[in-house]
Amino acid sequence: MIKKFVLSISAFFAVSAAVYAQDKALWIRHSSISPDGTTIAFSWQGDIYTVPAQGGQAFQVTVHPAYESDPMWSADGSKIVFSSYREGSKDIFVTSSKGGTPVRLTTYSGNETPLCVSADGFVWFSANIELDPDYCGYPGDPQVYRVSLDGGAPQRVASMPVGALSVAPDGAVLYEDDKGYEDVLRKHHTSSVTRDVWLYRGPADDWKQGGFTKLTSFVGEDRNPVFGPDGRTFYYLSEQGGNFNVWRSSVDNPAAAVQLSSLPVHPVRDLSVASDGTLAFSYNGELYTLREGSAPVKLEVSVTKDLSSNLTVRRKVSSGARDLAVSPNGKELALVARGDVFVTSVEYNGTRRITRTAGQERNVSFSEDGRTVYYDSERDGHWGIYRTTLKNKKDKYFTYSFEFEEEAFSPAGETCFQPSVSPDGKWVAYLRDRT
Repeated sequence: MIKKFVLSISAFFAVSAAVYAQDKALWIRHSSISPDGTTIAFSWQGDIYTVPAQGGQAFQVTVHPAYESDPMWSADGSKIVFSSYREGSKDIFVTSSKGGTPVRLTTYSGNETPLCVSADGFVWFSANIELDPDYCGYPGDPQVYRVSLDGGAPQRVASMPVGALSVAPDGAVLYEDDKGYEDVLRKHHTSSVTRDVWLYRGPADDWKQGGFTKLTSFVGEDRNPVFGPDGRTFYYLSEQGGNFNVWRSSVDNPAAAVQLSSLPVHPVRDLSVASDGTLAFSYNGELYTLREGSAPVKLEVSVTKDLSSNLTVRRKVSSGARDLAVSPNGKELALVARGDVFVTSVEYNGTRRITRTAGQERNVSFSEDGRTVYYDSERDGHWGIYRTTLKNKKDKYFTYSFEFEEEAFSPAGETCFQPSVSPDGKWVAYLRDRT
């Protein structure tokens, strides 16, 4: 019988001392311009901020230690909808654009993510709450729901997964389809699951009764559609020009698409538009605005904030471990917890952390002598197999050793994972290139 494990993990987060004073905000995410075009909301370091559309000092809207993101404006600009983990799961909240105590709009554990706030006061969101028995897609796919800004029970409007969504004043809906799993941040992707922009017309509360029109057909990514002020023009992000940039089209003549920005190397993300036609987006971690006929303008954004938590976080982990492997002599247990590899003693108190990386490790396997642990790791955007071995020949157990040697085991450039050592230790079986 294996003992209950308890891992003590200390994580140090390096934060510049300048955070306590005014600091330039970099790696801004989930930007959203207000309907009147004067203010941009965004998430930064897990909180929601607003900043004038010309740049300048940002105002902190939320201060909770939980991670918060996905800000979106109500039609009158008085409220901001956002997602937060402050109740333990990802839920949707609404608060005043000037700050204050947020009101919780969803109470499920379905990973609720806001997609749009329509002019009629509904928050459209994606969540995995109630699978439609008529839907023939993947069982874990989220559905599309909407809930009133005033609260109440959400209603499911579509059973299919949607990556982004925009609602016109006349009720027409633009959306980015989600054909299958793929990393949402992947670039230069061409396959059968690349996204396209579609138009839906019909009852808002039941998409089974309406009609659908495919608006883009580029063999690559077309994403993040937003209606322009006239409700006919729409803007979206596409790699059709070689890199994610802003494009303009219309529901009346979708084939006549025009590229509006030509930013190189990095992808444009998080496109939004104001009622005066001002576009806002993030590029290489910074905010930009764009008006048709002009070049994109980078905003200088500064923030002033205190730390919302201690620099050093100590956690005791007694559940949630995965990928277990027992040593050949049965005295140690290798496991993955919070994305790192640990080895713990079966009989005594003692645990040793084997990896400490920003990437994810998984699938542990012991060598036949118990002196080496194999595992796969995602590093530099690439999955490969690594192994850690006891360096001192006198050491017998990872739990009570301090010197290890790690090396890459699988060939460079090959996608490899799920190592399994043979009982005699002469072979390692694994998957390569997903086969």
